[in-house]
Amino acid sequence: MRGITRETVVELVDRKMLWLFGGLTLITLFIVYLSGNIRGEIAIESSGPADLDTILGTPRYFAAAVYGRVLWLLVFLAVLGTAGLVPRMLERGRAEYYLSKPNSRAAFLASRFLAIWIVYGLLVAVCAGAVAVAGAIVHETSIGGVVFLFVVHLLIMLVWLSITVTVGLLSRSATVALMAAFSVWVAQFLLSFHDRMGGLVTSDVARTTVKLLYYVLPKTSQMAELAVNFAAGRPVETWLPLWSSLLFAGALFSAALWIFKRRDY
Repeated sequence: MRGITRETVVELVDRKMLWLFGGLTLITLFIVYLSGNIRGEIAIESSGPADLDTILGTPRYFAAAVYGRVLWLLVFLAVLGTAGLVPRMLERGRAEYYLSKPNSRAAFLASRFLAIWIVYGLLVAVCAGAVAVAGAIVHETSIGGVVFLFVVHLLIMLVWLSITVTVGLLSRSATVALMAAFSVWVAQFLLSFHDRMGGLVTSDVARTTVKLLYYVLPKTSQMAELAVNFAAGRPVETWLPLWSSLLFAGALFSAALWIFKRRDY
């Protein structure tokens, strides 16, 4: 595990991913600095000065939503940047090298998966943490649930990695892995409106299919919304998006382990 983690860090540096994350973080920090000059009031002709709380919600919710967006963007970049790691590992010559190790295939793939998640997850946490600290200093405020916000987005990253790693394992293509992840993202976003969609279709079969897909596929958009509400101190209606998405990731990666142990490379 230590050797695979070290190799993942070397790949991170060699592929210039640090520059991408660092540049994005610096731009975000600059925006945070500029946001300190925004006035706390907005003039509305019809009703006079209006507090930002009325327009944007509570400051705590607004801060949680902004941090959530920053985390989402960093997770997106991490998933985008790691989609090719497993397909590259299975290239001719490299596959023979890795699979000649005494460790079992399942242990090797699990170590590779965890190494990617830990290394890039730490990078996401450090970059987002810098933005959170800067925001707290500039606006002299903080959100109590920021740690939970970070944890949930790292779990969202885990869900997406389970998709890109599994599809990359099957297709040996980073492009196909990213297309699969994007397709699932679109599907889960649309299915978040499954109650409304169910009212629009007349077929019982179609209605049942929509509901089944909603419960089976991950719900990362709703996970992000759940995290923001919890961080802002708002009530969480259901924890279904969190635990069902983690179950999906666990089942999918278990299938990847089973396939990897039996496939001839």
